[in-house]
Amino acid sequence: MICTQPPRHDVRGRRILIAEDDACSRLHLVHILLQMGLRPRAARTGRHLLRLFAEGGAAVILLDYHLPDMPAPALIQQLRQERIRQEVPPIIVLSAGISPGQGLQLQQMAVRHILDKPIDTQALQELLTALLPPWLYAEDALPPHRPAAQTARLRSLLADELGEWERRMPELACRPTQLLEWLHRLHASCALCGAPSLGQQAAAMETRLRRGKRLSDSALQALQHQIRQTRQALTGIPGPVTSDGISNRPPDLQADAGRSRHRARPKDQPGSPRRPPRN
Repeated sequence: MICTQPPRHDVRGRRILIAEDDACSRLHLVHILLQMGLRPRAARTGRHLLRLFAEGGAAVILLDYHLPDMPAPALIQQLRQERIRQEVPPIIVLSAGISPGQGLQLQQMAVRHILDKPIDTQALQELLTALLPPWLYAEDALPPHRPAAQTARLRSLLADELGEWERRMPELACRPTQLLEWLHRLHASCALCGAPSLGQQAAAMETRLRRGKRLSDSALQALQHQIRQTRQALTGIPGPVTSDGISNRPPDLQADAGRSRHRARPKDQPGSPRRPPRN
């Protein structure tokens, strides 16, 4: 059904693919896209992105230049091999630093959009709005943004990342420089997704390392325990599921911390014997 009103430049509902191996950057990008009402799908590797693209295409692709399994030019070339089945959408390359030779190679591949890291939120939003066409049909429009659903989606992504970080803890404990960078990213991700207890613990440990102090084994064990507890809280509380499959009741991490330890005693049932009062 054609809209009776003139078309608005509404980008909501478009499927955006992200290829980014850094967990904090990936969460930040997802957060920006959700705020715009877009439908982000994130991949850690180029091969994962190729699978997502084959499954359902995309309106725009955000592509980190340095992925663990292939550089951006190789991935772009493989994406364009899919043109027999579907057109390749606009590609935005993200990088903390591209050499003149790498930039020239991207230009020769007709890649016109490169954003430097750290990503400027406003610049990314303006570029996406320019690249995405306005919807013309009423069924293309989505309902207004749902902050609770967006928060639940971000927390679901954080839960996945915490599993990866928990596995890397023993390795990072022996590498102070990498541990410092990792703690900074963990703090930022927790602040973004609403996990304050873990974020504050990571920030305190980051400050201690920056002051040249050593982290004790007990402190690292406490952090690993907090990561595990936070991940369980994020994944273990069911909530009402909306039509798009996203929980609409994100878990309350602070309340959940003591929920398993403090269970309310059931009230006496009618007809059950009462305990005699203590003298």
